[in-house]
Amino acid sequence: MRLRDRRVQQTFPVRLTCQAVGCPEPRVVWEKDGQPLQGQPGQQHDERYSFHRSDDGFHTLELTGALLEDAGEYSATASSPLGAVTCRCTLVVDKGIRAYLAPEFVAEVGPSDEVEVCEGEDLYLFAMVEAYPSVGVVWHRDAVRLRQSQHTTATLDRDGRVELCIRHVTSHDAGVYTCTASNEVGRASSASRVRVVAAARGAPKATPVLKDDVDDAAASPAPADLPYSKEPAFIRKPRSFDVEEGDNVVIVCEVVGDPKPEVSWLRDWLKPDYYHHSPQFVRVGSGPEYRLEIPQVRLDFTGTYAILARNEHGDAKAIISLQVFAKGQGMGDDSKRRTVKRGKEETLPSVVQPLQDLRCCDGDAVTLECRVDASPEPDVHWKKDGKLVRLNDNYQAELLEGGRARLRIQRVVAEDEGQYSCVAFNSLGRATTAACLVVDVPEEKENLVSGQLDRPNNLRSAGSTPRSTPRSTPRSTPSRSASPYIPRGGLREVAPTCPGLDRPRRTRPSAPRFYAVPHNRVAELGETVRFQCAVAGHPQPWARWDKDGQACAPTARMSITERDDVRTLEVRQATLEDAGLYRVVVENDYGRVEATARLEVIGHRGARPQSLRAWSASPARTTPAFGRRPASQVSRVGGEVTLSCDLDGSPSPVTNWYKDGELVLRGSRATPSWDGRVCRLALRKVRAADAGVYTCVAANDAGETRCSAQLLVLDKGDPSDADRRPPVFVRGIPRHTDAAEGKPLELQVELRGSAPFQVVWLKNGVELPDCGDFKQLSLGDGRFALRMQDMFPEDAATYSCEAFNGHGEARSHGTVTVLDGAPRGATAATWTKTPLGVMASPGSSASFCARLSDPQSRPRRVTWSVAGRSIAPDNIKYQVVEDGDELLLHV
Repeated sequence: MRLRDRRVQQTFPVRLTCQAVGCPEPRVVWEKDGQPLQGQPGQQHDERYSFHRSDDGFHTLELTGALLEDAGEYSATASSPLGAVTCRCTLVVDKGIRAYLAPEFVAEVGPSDEVEVCEGEDLYLFAMVEAYPSVGVVWHRDAVRLRQSQHTTATLDRDGRVELCIRHVTSHDAGVYTCTASNEVGRASSASRVRVVAAARGAPKATPVLKDDVDDAAASPAPADLPYSKEPAFIRKPRSFDVEEGDNVVIVCEVVGDPKPEVSWLRDWLKPDYYHHSPQFVRVGSGPEYRLEIPQVRLDFTGTYAILARNEHGDAKAIISLQVFAKGQGMGDDSKRRTVKRGKEETLPSVVQPLQDLRCCDGDAVTLECRVDASPEPDVHWKKDGKLVRLNDNYQAELLEGGRARLRIQRVVAEDEGQYSCVAFNSLGRATTAACLVVDVPEEKENLVSGQLDRPNNLRSAGSTPRSTPRSTPRSTPSRSASPYIPRGGLREVAPTCPGLDRPRRTRPSAPRFYAVPHNRVAELGETVRFQCAVAGHPQPWARWDKDGQACAPTARMSITERDDVRTLEVRQATLEDAGLYRVVVENDYGRVEATARLEVIGHRGARPQSLRAWSASPARTTPAFGRRPASQVSRVGGEVTLSCDLDGSPSPVTNWYKDGELVLRGSRATPSWDGRVCRLALRKVRAADAGVYTCVAANDAGETRCSAQLLVLDKGDPSDADRRPPVFVRGIPRHTDAAEGKPLELQVELRGSAPFQVVWLKNGVELPDCGDFKQLSLGDGRFALRMQDMFPEDAATYSCEAFNGHGEARSHGTVTVLDGAPRGATAATWTKTPLGVMASPGSSASFCARLSDPQSRPRRVTWSVAGRSIAPDNIKYQVVEDGDELLLHV
């Protein structure tokens, strides 16, 4: 239960009540106009305010004897260590309804009767309303109520100035905009028509100006999650530090790898055994923790110390500096010095307290909070649905002491609903925690904005004849004072209020209309996806959903809900089979409308991310899919070969290797293995008969998939260099690539040489990790790719690809420029008119019209579909006509 707007007469008591529940129990703090109220726990006592709470979470603020100055915005903030949520309401205090002044527009919606704005620009409409003491304002476009959003903002000042701002308008924003102001004694409306014209060719598009961009958006993403890693990787990494002569020094690190890496310690790049005092260097630990203990450290032990970890997949190293001071020099009081000095460490970030799901209402404030642990303090950035959250006055992030990370949204709008994740990262890796924010539309919220206005200069006191009377009494409004805004055509005459308004009004029947449509979504396997739309119409319209032309029915993973004017389709534990085109059809007795949205489900390597809100009665079933495929190789008799590929599927697939169609059995020379992520076939003491085509087949209950690679075996004395060729780029990175902001980009290269290759991708000389932001792919046949799902301006850089094998290396590089909109020279075709719904009686004819604008006049193929099925050219019932840019369908 949230706070509701209230109106109370002066000297009357008032109660504001909300309900807050959570575990642990949240603490509720009351504020007025952003300032804490007196009388709360920890505040100075105030006899006029009293605060109550019940065992079931109801919190009440009671105000005895309301005064005019008590009017304002009240808020209640419920907070706990897991986050916070704030709800608000407006309290109006007046001298009774006889002192009310009905709203009247003294300056009409403008700046003129008809406003023309170019596509892509910002639209500003303003008006001046006079009322007292309060007024509520709502905006409509073509009779469809507008809601506050990131692109639509409505404001109301105390002097009565009303303003509506729509950012980056499109052709869909054209129409008649009506502003309605109302209070307890009357209402008034003013309207203006808005025309959206296409921007002149070559004119620059308006681009959003962000107040504060996230500084960490340019930071390179952290490496993939640990602790599992084939290559050696540090979980704890030592750092340089200072000690005093005679201290007992301990240098600690923690390393993982598969197989277990070989760890060695170096002092000034030589093994400690090289020095005559090597017994003083004690190496302790067999993994994953390793320590170098130096008792009674000496001055000449100052130097550079390195830890090297190596296995068959690669190596890793850490380098530190140890500075040994003489006693009493540079280290403070010797009597307080510790006898055992443990080296500073850098640790992998971990989530101590995860994010928790939150539910709030449109217009509330929320705080998402988690706690991470790492040494030193890690960098933190926030994402919404996989994209970085850009910080500004409404989105504020902070990292507090103790590793507490917070994201606060000052005023929530419908677009803020989604999955939020906090990513903490340093040079060793990263840790991620995620939660869902659900935004509800409050049922009682009728006005877009509301507030208490200043008292007009010409309003007489409450003891004299009132300027306004109760609704039940007919009246006419006298002349008003001059407004600083010049109204068009003078002041409007307000229609008198009549007794008939007390009778119930009949709602005019209307066809369904959308004022929020579902949007395209891209999700990873296992995520929860929600499509939402909001509709209006009378009588109440009903909705149905379908996917690729097949009706959707509620299942254990799919739910369809309706609440007020919101229709929702939710898919939990998304699988590859859930991808497709979803359509919602809304209709009533007077019409029908529909909208579509596409869902793309991306498979990925490694463990499936678990959404906190995801649930299914049974595990998601996905066909096995290969990530990195096996590469064809050349070996010699007596050598060793390992074929490997990455594999993902649910349930976990059963894998087998075949040679030329014959099953490969485990033996002394052949060892197939499957660790749940990587499938390998190791061949030892290779023979000439081992040459052939090797195929990996993976199967589970959902299906079967396979991929192959060829093995060529040469004699020991064969002069061929097929197994000793260095890598060569047959096709490298293009020298220059233009990418569109917000769109995906894939850089592909092709190699020739002796496989297998080790491929490394770099950005401005810094190695990129294989993660969600920079996906590194092996496409087979020597082809490799770097895929970036969502381009940001910070991704503009020089990208390099380095390839290695045991016989040489190769390098290719190119620059990437991120443009705002489509790449250079590629102007996208756009719909300037879309088909509208038509009502027709049985046996009659109907026509649909669409208009396509393509500045480059490229060849096109037009296809109309009915109920998701394309219309065949020979169908005599339908006639398709193309007249220039206009596309017609006659039924």
